[in-house]
Formats: sequence, structure tokens, C-alpha cells
Amino acid sequence: MKNPLVSILIPTYNQPEFFRQTLQSAIVQDYPNIEIIVSDDSTDDRVKNVFESYKKCGRNLKYIKHGGYTVESAGERSLLNMENLLKHARGEFINILFHDDLIYPIKISTMIKYFLSDNSDQVAVVSSARNVIDINGQFLKNEDYIDQFNLYNGKDSIFINGEEVGRMILLLCGNFIGELSTALIRREDFYRDYVKIFSPGYFLGVKEAK
Repeated sequence: MKNPLVSILIPTYNQPEFFRQTLQSAIVQDYPNIEIIVSDDSTDDRVKNVFESYKKCGRNLKYIKHGGYTVESAGERSLLNMENLLKHARGEFINILFHDDLIYPIKISTMIKYFLSDNSDQVAVVSSARNVIDINGQFLKNEDYIDQFNLYNGKDSIFINGEEVGRMILLLCGNFIGELSTALIRREDFYRDYVKIFSPGYFLGVKEAK
């Protein structure tokens, strides 16, 4: 498929002004075939009102009032909200975009090329360096952990197998792949409809050791 559907999934909880910027960054993607789904756990209608103001933007937008804020644990609430988004997503590829993160306009179109060039369907995740900004959008620093290993060797991008990723994570003792907002993920590797498997500790149905 030339332009497979990509689902940009935005879990929200209050903070409408951050959400407005996040939603705009999803809407202005130059990739043509996206759906943008918002699952809202907010305690009021401010996020919903922001969403309504963009309904005529020409993009495929969907709003869901989730109501998971009734769960006491913030972690459990966030997990339930992301599971709700995944249940509604139709895309072959998933980008979960947190409501206080931004993505560059070429993010989806750039990352999808790596999936489409992989004839063996072995690529499961495409990620990148990310910039850290403050609440005013001012640049603070660039985080690119791959650069610490000098693996680029003059290239703009590299392919890394799972074993090498695991080794680098252990050496860094940190998040090598990046936050969920950073990564574009093949849906079937991230969430299985028939068993509803999704958790920060699961990938391909294998649970991480605790």
C-alpha cells in the first residue's frame, strides 16, 4: 500500500492550551493518510471545546469522552486511556502523541518510509532523536542517545536489531528508544485486538521481567 493509514492517538487530561498545540502539530502533518483520535479524561469540557474548534480542518478527526479520571491511580488512568484509543484506531501504524508533546510536520512521512522500504516486514519501531522544550516552546536541549555510541558514521539514519537495542539500553541505563510520542510503531506489534494485549511492559506479547 502506497500510503497506509497512520493513527495519531492523543490521550488527554485537562491542560487545553498544551493540547491545542499538540493537536495542531498532528493536523499539519504532510503525510496524507492519517486519522487523529482524541480520548479525553478531562474533568471539564475545555479540551473538548478546543477539539470542536478544529472539526472543519479537513483532517479525519475523532473525539471520545473517556472518563477514566474516576480511577484513583494516575498511572492506571493513563493506561486505560491509551487502551481506549487503541481499541478505536484503524491504522496499520500507531503514533501515540501525549497531549503536551509536539511533532514536526514531516515526522510521519519521514518515518513511514522506513516501514515501506522494508520488504521483509522486520521493522517494528521507527524512532528518532527529540528536542526538549519548556512550556513556552523554547529549545532546551537535544536528546540523541545513539550519538553517544558513534553509530551514525556520517549517515542520517541507521537500522539496529533487537539484540543491539537491548545492549545499548543496558549500557545507557535509560530510555534509548524515546517516549511513545517519539516512536512510530507497527500496530500488530503493539496491540492485539483478539487478546487486547497492551501494557508499557508488553511488546509482541512478551512481558518484561520485573
